[in-house]
Amino acid sequence: MQVRGVLILKKDVEQVNANFKKRLFVITTYDRFPQKIELQLLNNGVDKLDPFDEGDAIIVHFNLQGRAWTSPKNGQTMYFNTLNAWKIEHDIEENTQEDNFELNSGEDGVPF
Repeated sequence: MQVRGVLILKKDVEQVNANFKKRLFVITTYDRFPQKIELQLLNNGVDKLDPFDEGDAIIVHFNLQGRAWTSPKNGQTMYFNTLNAWKIEHDIEENTQEDNFELNSGEDGVPF
């Protein structure tokens, strides 16, 4: 799966225990109704976010992971989802569209 958007938040790497670390980040999608989506990078992948800055247009490839948890107190089952990113790349197409808009904009701000 993949999602395109703008990187709006890069969190620091969190060392959960000696064998596990993660890094969370948030993007805003280009949808008609933009969504703020939190994704995570795990272990050796946490550095994949380093080349990107907040405000960059990116494409994130990820796996959707779901799991159930049953409360030992009341037996109620809850469901959780995680978006595990495994590849991040600059969204060249989105950057090109923005550049073309700026190049074609006249003094009146009209893009033609």
